[in-house]
Amino acid sequence: MNTIKFCFISFLCFFSLIGKGTCAIPEQKIDSLEIVHITQRLKTLLSKNLPERSRVLDLMNSLNKDGSWNEIDYKNTDVLSWSPGQHLGFVFTLAQAFVNQESEFYQNKKLEAAIHQSLGFWIDHNFTSRNWWFNDIGAPNNLSNILVLMGGEITDAELLKALNLMRGSYLHQEGQNLVWRAGIQLKIGLATFG
Repeated sequence: MNTIKFCFISFLCFFSLIGKGTCAIPEQKIDSLEIVHITQRLKTLLSKNLPERSRVLDLMNSLNKDGSWNEIDYKNTDVLSWSPGQHLGFVFTLAQAFVNQESEFYQNKKLEAAIHQSLGFWIDHNFTSRNWWFNDIGAPNNLSNILVLMGGEITDAELLKALNLMRGSYLHQEGQNLVWRAGIQLKIGLATFG
């Protein structure tokens, strides 16, 4: 529960960090029902753009047994166009189709297996770019979105490995980077609670 409190306080803290440099917000007690409501609202927001049926089928059918996709160059470390980052975008698309009740793939077991397989590939390889933004914000943002969407379907082992990969996304900097990092911390707290 301390992690959740920290993450929520961190999220609230970014408002006071802008221009002040310190966080004077005292620790607050948060009702678990509020966390459930916040998580559900965020899941609804993240899954509202229903992926096209053909795209979901294409991603499922082109997924390799090891959880990778042939169209992605996983050795790429490019500063501006980091192709391994597409992997989490693909997993996110699958997760959207899995959790959206209007999707024909809602709670589909074959799709769930594909999500675990592709997520496992990512968290087992720790892909990094030469651009700090992808490592500290881009990938953690996509990964935290997937964790929130999948909720209780994520195993403890997957969650621990994913959290380890997001360790660089702590709160610092300012402007939009700070906002992104605060959002990631909030989603980490929600995924940890779930």
